[in-house]
Amino acid sequence: MNLAGSESEPFRHGVVVVLSLLFAIALMTRLWLAGDKPVYTPDSNYFSVLADNIAKNQCYSIHDSVDGVCQPTWGSQPPGYPLFIAAIKSLGGDILRIAQAQTLGFALALVYALWSGYLWHGSFGLLMVSGVVLALSPLTLGWSRWVLTETLASAGALWVFAEIFRSLAERRLRTLWMGLALCFSVSMRWDSVWLLIPACASGFYLSGWRVGVGRAVLLLMATALVPGIMVVRAWRVGLPLLPAVIADPGLSPAVVGFWRSAALAQNATSGFLWPVWGKHYSRLGKYWDGASIDPALNTDEFKDILRRLGALDDGASLPKEIESDLQRLVDSRGNLTPKPVLLLKRIVNIWQQKDTLYFAGGSFGGSGEKLARYYKNALLGLWVIALVLAGRRREIWIVSGLFLAYFIPRLVSLAANADLESRYLVPSYPVLEITVLYAVFWAVRWVGDSSRPYGTVVG
Repeated sequence: MNLAGSESEPFRHGVVVVLSLLFAIALMTRLWLAGDKPVYTPDSNYFSVLADNIAKNQCYSIHDSVDGVCQPTWGSQPPGYPLFIAAIKSLGGDILRIAQAQTLGFALALVYALWSGYLWHGSFGLLMVSGVVLALSPLTLGWSRWVLTETLASAGALWVFAEIFRSLAERRLRTLWMGLALCFSVSMRWDSVWLLIPACASGFYLSGWRVGVGRAVLLLMATALVPGIMVVRAWRVGLPLLPAVIADPGLSPAVVGFWRSAALAQNATSGFLWPVWGKHYSRLGKYWDGASIDPALNTDEFKDILRRLGALDDGASLPKEIESDLQRLVDSRGNLTPKPVLLLKRIVNIWQQKDTLYFAGGSFGGSGEKLARYYKNALLGLWVIALVLAGRRREIWIVSGLFLAYFIPRLVSLAANADLESRYLVPSYPVLEITVLYAVFWAVRWVGDSSRPYGTVVG
């Protein structure tokens, strides 16, 4: 049911005006924050090399593109973002234009999600409030300036949920557009695959199980398109069919194994894995925090290994003795934290920890990080209140369930793989904000008019 369909023409024009203003706020605020200094990281260079090989050599490789020799590689990132960078560069764009283009993409996805949600809930006030919150969110505001996947992955998540909202408004699954949104999202980040769960769930809800199965198969095919192409390509060029999460043959398996077994928080990555990976041993103490690893492995033996690593010259190869000692340390510890407990600790840290590097993506330093954390916790508090007040308000449980069907599997998979950087949660934040605001809106309506018959849609 299209709730906005019965409105007067002036009111519909008002919606267009509001959406235009929200688009301008989201776009201009982010462009202003970015200025003319986008943030370029080692990961950014990784994407740029892939993009240059795509454009110059028509191949997918992390190796230098200058000599024109393509040595195929198969990394942990899909081809969507490198293709995006290659397209901008082919038009004469530089790093600044890449940041500006992804900002534009996010702003477009934001207003489309707001409009789609409005078609479902029909509240002009909620449209304005949710628009301002998302446009000025401290969780996403600073990330458009980073030449990383977070901004376009956020746009992809918004696009998928926009199609879910429109499907709920029209009472039919928008299978084609949902499939396109899923294909785009997975092409940006592999962990966007979890968006398939709420997409299929909305199909079952709207179409029933018999028809829903067919819809789910179509959505699965759309989601699997890009991974399938990459797997076939890997098979043809003689690479493993599945990529390693850390695709660097020069990195010791013992180092990776220790990190996966021991890491509790991001400091274990930034303070141990990255310096050893990059052979920047002098940086080992910069972000290191002993509390970031399993206490069972934070032993005098490991502290001695750290001391020996710190004594190495930068650029030196990792001695075999240290590799052996790290491997033996993990293998000999039978009293490691049980995996469910380790997983739970990691989840809490991903959500709550202070990011050691990124400061919520903004240019506000530690104050921006504190604001982001307080804001996240306030969102959770509001959501809990809305669920307590939900009663039989069906829409609250629908929007909350669909978000959790995406967020929980994604969060658990990140924790299980020791991907503990808090920025990895960024693509889910805009959907979280919409979920909380919609749930609060319907909870207030439910409390204000508890006599309304069950299932009645409030405009």
